[in-house]
Amino acid sequence: MQLEEIIRNAPGFIGNTASNYSLLFRKYLHQSSDEAEDFKKAFMLVIMHRILMSEIEGRKEGNLLYPIHIKGVDEIYSSFDKMNIGSETNFKLDLPTMILYSMLLESEYFRITFEKEDTFFHKISLEAIHLEVVKICPKQIKFNLSEFVQKNIPLLIIFLDLHKSRAQRVQHLGGAIAAMFGAGGYKPGTKGDMPNLEK
Repeated sequence: MQLEEIIRNAPGFIGNTASNYSLLFRKYLHQSSDEAEDFKKAFMLVIMHRILMSEIEGRKEGNLLYPIHIKGVDEIYSSFDKMNIGSETNFKLDLPTMILYSMLLESEYFRITFEKEDTFFHKISLEAIHLEVVKICPKQIKFNLSEFVQKNIPLLIIFLDLHKSRAQRVQHLGGAIAAMFGAGGYKPGTKGDMPNLEK
């Protein structure tokens, strides 16, 4: 399979996850809304639904949106503040944007994958997310495809640096310690590698 096809269609991967988010969002907010509070309530229900399912499946670890009563949507907004886009309402009402950062906060697997991969991977992933939302919730989009990609490519770098996973930090620490003793240590994967961390 080509990389684009994997990103867009592989079960449990980026396009498929964006589709699942969009279907849940449509369930909780039947019509599009420019009201921030309506959007926030619906998206909070989406996150709660996904956390409940992950708890049932025993996959809660690494989810930075948990615990939901303390974090949830506010954790996404907090990231926006740190990226200096917190005052820009359109980011909070654009479903592809919210899904992108919720997906990354939710999954250590996705954080590690995005951290390891290059700009081409990021571009194809952003396109896959946007296209899935367009299919299901076309009226809850504030940026067209080109704008969405252009705005979020540089923001992704900031976001990933803010939320380096525990696994990444352990790997980097292990590599630094091993290098001190001349033992070679951790060797990052080459571009194009995608870690299989899901259980």
